[in-house]
Formats: sequence, structure tokens, C-alpha cells
Amino acid sequence: MEFNNKKFIDGFRLNGTLDMIISTENLQAIQDQFSAAHQCGILLLDNDGKNITRPSSFDDGFLSNESVSKLIKREHGSMVCEEINGTAVAAVPLIAKGKHFGNFIVHASEEFQPGDKGVFLESVSFLALILDTLMKSGFSAYESRTILEERLKIDEDLEKKNEALKHKNDYDEMTGIYSRSYFNEKCAEIEKSENPLLCVVMGDVNNLKITNDLFGHRHGDYLLKTIAKVMQEEADPNYIVARCGGDEINVLMPNALRREADWYCHRVRRRLAEIVDCCTTPSISMGVGKRSEFSQSVKETINIADVKMYRIKVDYKNHLNITEDIYNVLLRRGFLTEDYTKRVAELGDGFCRYLSSNEQTISHMKLLSWMHELGATMLTDKVYFKSPEDRTLLETREVHKHSDIGAKIAMLHSETEDIADIILQLHERWDGRGYPRSMKGSQIRPLARILQVVTEYSRMVEPSRMGGNMSSKQAKQQLLAGAGTLYDPGMVDVFIQYLDSIGK
Repeated sequence: MEFNNKKFIDGFRLNGTLDMIISTENLQAIQDQFSAAHQCGILLLDNDGKNITRPSSFDDGFLSNESVSKLIKREHGSMVCEEINGTAVAAVPLIAKGKHFGNFIVHASEEFQPGDKGVFLESVSFLALILDTLMKSGFSAYESRTILEERLKIDEDLEKKNEALKHKNDYDEMTGIYSRSYFNEKCAEIEKSENPLLCVVMGDVNNLKITNDLFGHRHGDYLLKTIAKVMQEEADPNYIVARCGGDEINVLMPNALRREADWYCHRVRRRLAEIVDCCTTPSISMGVGKRSEFSQSVKETINIADVKMYRIKVDYKNHLNITEDIYNVLLRRGFLTEDYTKRVAELGDGFCRYLSSNEQTISHMKLLSWMHELGATMLTDKVYFKSPEDRTLLETREVHKHSDIGAKIAMLHSETEDIADIILQLHERWDGRGYPRSMKGSQIRPLARILQVVTEYSRMVEPSRMGGNMSSKQAKQQLLAGAGTLYDPGMVDVFIQYLDSIGK
């Protein structure tokens, strides 16, 4: 970027001030010395007639003279000298790059004689020459300072941009840990180091794709950031924790022994298992590679760790039951309790048998007893435990998504896909004002209507944060109050008959 001199000068002419190029103290010194040397009165005034300097032997009486007033307000001219009331008076303009700051008004001494005008004129001309030289050199110095400041600013901005680019290159934008390029750079440095000791942890985040697919990328990103944060916090200062792919987080451990790497992985797994604010239990499959001699390259060490990680990943997938994991997350967060699940299972099974339902319906009810609220794992504690009337419109929309997500979770396995539609309809209402499809009356599947009264009754009598802690009698009255609007009225009547038959 070049310095724009024309723009600089135009800006100076518009907004420049006198003290940018010469100080008032210096002007005062020049004025005082000139007055003493040439025995004359002198004063610097701006274009409005206000003092810039203090008078030096100046006769204020001249200021009221009309001719002097014209000299004071005279702009952009050269030096001028006139004889006023028998005394020589001169105006010396103070100009820099065409900007007029004011005039030095100079008058001869009281002993002035007409024949002395030539001497006076020479003295004033000398003053004009001095001032012109000072203004030009002052402006040049100001211009040089400005150019230097501009260049320094350009250099500073360039340095900041370079630092920002380096930071962007070295760090992963989403997680804040190191990037793949930085990881590779450090691998090359370690390859050249004199110490062969090195451990590498190759990690692959578990359940990232399924989290993105079920709950959306916002929750997937949070899962990834949560795991990266824990891995960074558990790392020693000399470890390099880097995101090297979409779900790949690796760790370089210079000078580390195998037991240190194993202990690090153990700490990460333990920390992640305690986190409850993700949709699934955050975890990462990690394989460790160790190098203890130069004959083994860093790349070979990475490959060893990668193979071990892959084996651990396969084993994890073989033993993974994502629906059970989500259910356990809900238990840890207090969204569900085992007593509530057990109560729904027992009442659901008993009520289905009371209705002479077939074995498939009874089997479906058993699955629904613990799976019907799995979609709620994507809600925050604040939203889940807030009463419906206190939720904001945005929070209500978020809550309404959980039926659809619960249905998607059920569709993950062939043995549960038949109950997906039941989960989707659980929050529909008999009067058609429910969600997510606003289904009405008999449009709602019978098992969904059964599940509604069973789960609502169970929730009402639940003595926990998510329950109403009501007596059985109170819960029945609430069901009757909602019959015909919230619930199938016929189903409510039969369910209360069933409760009475078992002494509830």
C-alpha cells in the first residue's frame, strides 16, 4: 500500500492545525526576538482576529484601525506593507501548503520616519523568509512523521493479518485445538529431534455421525467440542492435541512413556463418562503407538496407533446400543427415573392385558415403556423442567422436535422400528391441538392413546423433579379433567376402571 500524498495534503488543507508543523512556543520566541532586534511591535493573529501569540511591544491601538483589520483578515496573499497614520504596518501570512493560519501584524516603532520605510520593509521581508522556511520544513517533518506512522500502521496491520492467518492455519476453528497442518508440522520436527521417545494417540470420536443425523449438526458440533476440550485439559503442556479430520482427534506426546499415554487415555475416558449435557455419552476410541528408537519413524508410530484405534472402534461398535446409551443419559440427567420406567412398564403391560391386547401390542408396550422419551435427550435441563406455559416460543418449538427425534431413534433398529409411529404420536391430543402433526381423535393409533394415559398417570404420581407427586386419586381426577381434550375419553374411563381393579 503506497502513501497517498494528494489525499494527505487535501486532508491537511481541510483539517490541519498549526501545531502539527510548528509549536506556538517557537513562534512566540521568533516574535519576541524579532521585536527586540528590530525595535517594532508584533503580534500573531488568526483569521478571526484572535491572538495566537502574546503581543511583543505591540500597540493595541492599531487593532481598531479599519485598514489593519483588513490586513488581519487577509488570506492566501503574500506579505503586504502599508503606511497607516504615519506608521509602517505590515502583514506577514503564515501559510503551509496553501492553508492560511493567520498573519503576523508588525508595526514600526514610535520613532518611525517616512525615510525608514525601506529598512522596515527589509526587516519584515526577512521575517517572511524565515517564516516561510520554517513552515515548509515543519510541514516536511510532519509529512515524514505521517508517512512513517502510516507505514508502521501498515506493517502492524500486516503483522496482525499474518498472525491471524497463522492462527487459522495452526488451530481448528471449531474446537480451538491444533489443526492437522500443525500436527504434521510437529511430526516433522519430532522426526528430526535427538530424542527417540514418543507416544502417539490416534482418536476417533464415537457416535458423531449418528448425533448429527438424529439431533442435528449443532449437537454434533457440541459433542466434538466437548471431547476436544476434555482431551486438551487432560494433556500435559508439551502434548500436541490436534483435530486431524472430521471426527479424528490425535495427540503427540514427545518424551512420553507408554504408561503415561495409557494413563492419559484413562483420564479422558473417565472425564467423558461423567458428562451428562450431550445427547449421547461422549466417548472417543483411542489407540496408542510407542516409539523408543530412531529406526522406527513417526509415521510408523502413527500407523501402529491407528491400527489399535481401529480395533477398539470396531469393538465399541459391536457392543454399542445407542438407544440404551441415550436412555442412560436421560437417567443421569434426571429426565427419567428407573421407578417411572418400571411403573410405565408394569401399568402398560397390565392395562394391555386388561384390554385383551395381542402379544405384539404387549411386546411393543414393553419397549415403549423406556423408549418413549428418548428424543428429549436433545433438550437442555432448563427447557425440559420448565412448565409449558413458561417456555418461550423458541423453546416450545425445540420441545416439539423431540417426538420426531424419538421416532428416528426407534427406526435405528429393526426390532423397534414398528413403535416409531407410536412415539411420534405420543404428544398428539384428542382435540387435535397436539404435536407434531395435529392429529385428532381416532386418527391417533390405539397404542399411542393407551401410552398417553399410562405415561401421564405414571408421571403424575412420580415423586421426583419430573413428576407431580400426586396421590392416585388426584391423578385420576386430572385424567378425567383432560378426557375429551388431551386424552381419549373412553380410554380414560377404562384405564381408571383398570386402576380400581388392581387397587390403585
